[in-house]
Amino acid sequence: MKKRYYYLFVFAVLSFVVHAQPAVESITFTGHLNETVTANIAGKIIRIDRLPYTFTLQQANIPTTIILESPNYSYTSIYIPKYSKSDYKLARWTGEPIDRTYVVKFTEKQAGMVQPVVQNHAPAVATTAPSTPVVTSSVDNAPETKRMNDNTFALIIANEAYQLVAPVEMARHDGATFKKYCTHTLGIPEENVKYHTDASYGQIAKAIKDIKDIAEVFEGKINLIVYYAGHGIPDNATKDAFILPVDADGTDTEVCFSLNKLYRDIDNLHLNSAVFFLDACFSGAQRGGDMIVAARGVAIKPKAAQPAGNSIVFSAASDEEAAYPYKKEGHGLFTYYLLKKLQETEGRVSLGELAEYIKSNVSRKSIVVNGVKQTPSIIPAYGIKDTWQSQSLITK
Repeated sequence: MKKRYYYLFVFAVLSFVVHAQPAVESITFTGHLNETVTANIAGKIIRIDRLPYTFTLQQANIPTTIILESPNYSYTSIYIPKYSKSDYKLARWTGEPIDRTYVVKFTEKQAGMVQPVVQNHAPAVATTAPSTPVVTSSVDNAPETKRMNDNTFALIIANEAYQLVAPVEMARHDGATFKKYCTHTLGIPEENVKYHTDASYGQIAKAIKDIKDIAEVFEGKINLIVYYAGHGIPDNATKDAFILPVDADGTDTEVCFSLNKLYRDIDNLHLNSAVFFLDACFSGAQRGGDMIVAARGVAIKPKAAQPAGNSIVFSAASDEEAAYPYKKEGHGLFTYYLLKKLQETEGRVSLGELAEYIKSNVSRKSIVVNGVKQTPSIIPAYGIKDTWQSQSLITK
């Protein structure tokens, strides 16, 4: 009988502990704001000047809707679910905060438009973010050439309007302008340029397959230029780097495109040459420095994926750094100086000269304009480490 009362007492104590522990959540708004907004959070008015913005609330006090207001834009947010019911149950036992992230999207208000509320506790819904307003730049005028560079192909992917994370400012402008330089300045025939915007995993995979099919027909005797502007993401466990498709949030790298796989696929084609320009960072940071949802506020030093064969990789940033925009010129900082050198030289520049120009100018301008370091990296395949500097984007 005493043993029975003992078990009843233990059960009562455990029940009290479980229900006494506060169920709390760490709420984070991430994404992009064009101006200061006010948010009504559990009856408290808070001004939010920039994202990400994080606060902690008792789970019972999290309102069904949170209103974000500003004079000129309508804001909505999408909750990105990461946790299962068992995770929340564990949080109740321990009283530890559990993260809940909302991606803020915006649209410009129209006359007479009613301000919508932010949807809370809703599953992720695919929406298309508005593209960044295009700023005219001095490098948008690509020099014309009469040369024919018909043995060179270009694959261009410009991912701007992400569905589940913040957009990449000016990525479409970057891709469209680089395409113009390929055809106008480098002399690559229009049909040799494969151009994709806001590509999903399947579309990226299909674009790579198209290049494989071309290389097979040409028996590998082609030159390839690959340009990518968009988000990159690291695997939190392995630190491997991935391209982020527009329909992914980076929490599951199985639906992201591995840089190692990309380099391996291209190397297996045994091309004359392959040059990669990556205006992205792979630390988990957005263009501009804030963190992508999946990075959860911490920049990671990704493993440097190593190209092979006859490949050279120009990347916008190193280690934990972010790839920043050059807002005055309407381009990514890396892309701006890539285009500027091609403009100044009419495309007649060696890869060694191009590398030095990009590294020097991006590093200096980033400190002056953005107040942070951005150090482009150039990684050649081991077999051409002593010869790549003399190569050019224009074949003789």
